Amino acid sequence: MAGILNQAEIDALLEAVTQGEPAAKGAGPLGPDGKPSSAKPYDFLSQGSLSAAHRKLIGGIHEDFARRLARSISLLLGISADAKATRIEIVTFQELREALPKPCTLLTLGVEEMGGRGLLVVHPMIGWVAVDRLLGGLGSAYAMQRPFTEIEQRCIDDTCATVLKELSGAWEQVMPCAFPVQEAISDPEMARLVLPRDRLVIATWEVKVKDVTGLIQVAYPYAILDNVAELAGAIEPGTDESEPHLAQFRESMKQALEGVPVEASAELGQVKLTVREVLALREGDILLLDHPVFDGMSLSVGKRPRFQGFLGKHGDKMAFAIEKKL
Repeated sequence: MAGILNQAEIDALLEAVTQGEPAAKGAGPLGPDGKPSSAKPYDFLSQGSLSAAHRKLIGGIHEDFARRLARSISLLLGISADAKATRIEIVTFQELREALPKPCTLLTLGVEEMGGRGLLVVHPMIGWVAVDRLLGGLGSAYAMQRPFTEIEQRCIDDTCATVLKELSGAWEQVMPCAFPVQEAISDPEMARLVLPRDRLVIATWEVKVKDVTGLIQVAYPYAILDNVAELAGAIEPGTDESEPHLAQFRESMKQALEGVPVEASAELGQVKLTVREVLALREGDILLLDHPVFDGMSLSVGKRPRFQGFLGKHGDKMAFAIEKKL
């Protein structure tokens, strides 16, 4: 019966008291032979698991993202690429930081609709392939243990923008997620996402470009499991109430998102320059943009064009007059 000592445990306790040597603190319960059992401490703050519903829903989203990512990376780099989702796990933030290579590209993401902040991690092999290809190379990787230069980082930023665009598209089928970038860093020790022992949901993809293989990871806030659990129940097939629950969830997400600040920008135009031309720029140089002076302009929310209109002046500030919605 639970709570009653057996004879071996009684004898061991009496012997310890008689000899003045009580069992050591933390030795754990006694086994049938009277000796301390091999019990191990369990850290309730760091352990976690994904249910079958979590894995089914998140796994489906990430499989779709892998297909989108392979296609977009191929188009961006002009070379064959493949991607596959490898695992979804729960780890502490400290465990994640200790496992990341140095240097690597880390982008802190604002994902309030998921319950907190997230992290995009692009491992260095993928970064070097993107740099080499976008600067005119064949797509080779270099195992360099140094930070990226400013020009190299711009190439990696283009790759990261492609990754986040496709990740947002994959989640769109379930819930709207924009994944805005809040901060970019290269040293994992400098990341200040959450407390070291806070848990994160880590998704990992293996990306192969030509003969080079590297990893891309996304760290979601642990609170995403609550949202996903609700969605998993809302879209469970065979339930008559699935549609009302899903509609209610979307409405709550819409109300939460309406108060989230976003950045709107009007772009005057663009110009493409070679690296040599950029290095040769001097004060007083004039760049000809690709936008005609009297043509309308687009206003982008985030990075997506949403409105068309014209630049003007209101008081002592520049202004944008909206002509139509795109």
